[in-house]
Amino acid sequence: MSFLKNILDSARESADHQRARILAKNDYKLRRDLVQARRDAGLTQPEVAERMGISQQAVSKLERYDSDPKLSTLRRYAHAVEAVVDHKVTPQAGQVIWQGAVPQFILADSGVTLRTATYIASKRTDFALAG
Repeated sequence: MSFLKNILDSARESADHQRARILAKNDYKLRRDLVQARRDAGLTQPEVAERMGISQQAVSKLERYDSDPKLSTLRRYAHAVEAVVDHKVTPQAGQVIWQGAVPQFILADSGVTLRTATYIASKRTDFALAG
């Protein structure tokens, strides 16, 4: 049983790292696309700052790759640059989800698998997002 647990723990860790990389990449793309929307609209950072009611320095900080703005701040920025941000949540294929001591696998992004994954994820009480 220990051997199987080690394999499952390794698969879970790999899926967690992969998911973390995907999330970080998507965050980067969102900020990059918002900055591009500002440029395409012909707006400067001071103009966006005025529309948002914040300083130009705050806009500059928000546009940095290493910033971690709140979702409401990103929405305000998008509104200021006349853009819309769409949100999408997708379970990761190959992910290991635990229901108590029993692992469940998402093998593909099919309707049946997604319903199962959603049910299992909703039953977890130890779920937390990394900050």
